[in-house]
Amino acid sequence: IYSERLKLAKTICHNLGADPSAAFFAEHQARVLDARQCAALIALVDKAAAASSHRDRDFKLYLSGDKALAEVIGQQATDDLCKRMGNTHNMLIIRRCTEYGRCIKFHIDESARKTLQVPLNSEGIDYEGGRLVFATADKGFEYPPRPAGSVTLHGGKVAHGVTKLVSGVRYSLFLLEHL
Repeated sequence: IYSERLKLAKTICHNLGADPSAAFFAEHQARVLDARQCAALIALVDKAAAASSHRDRDFKLYLSGDKALAEVIGQQATDDLCKRMGNTHNMLIIRRCTEYGRCIKFHIDESARKTLQVPLNSEGIDYEGGRLVFATADKGFEYPPRPAGSVTLHGGKVAHGVTKLVSGVRYSLFLLEHL
């Protein structure tokens, strides 16, 4: 079964034009944001979603820049996130998803050179499903643990997707180096 899954992951990478040597970095032991900072970002996106005339089940709040983020989570945490991106990001998004029964198909980020993701709440506690999965040519499918406040970083040529969201609300912060 492992060899079949590895072959499928390699096929996905090939079909998407993913870099077969590309990797991702997941730091789930240490938290880059604490519970208070995650809650503040969730409150911000919930308020914006409630005020929006669009009732998107996948709502995205675009922040105007590092200063707007620092006003919510503090300058030190903002500086730490920026440093992890090599200070190359040019887009900040808080995402609120209730897109039940839907997944995000495997893809590469053709419009981003790098993506840093911070889950603001935890799978299995606040929501079910909605797991980030990477397809790599050497290890097959990988589902990194992503507790609230942890970080995942990947390049634009890394094949990845998200499993079906079953219940709850999935919140994430994204820093992108948009092309």
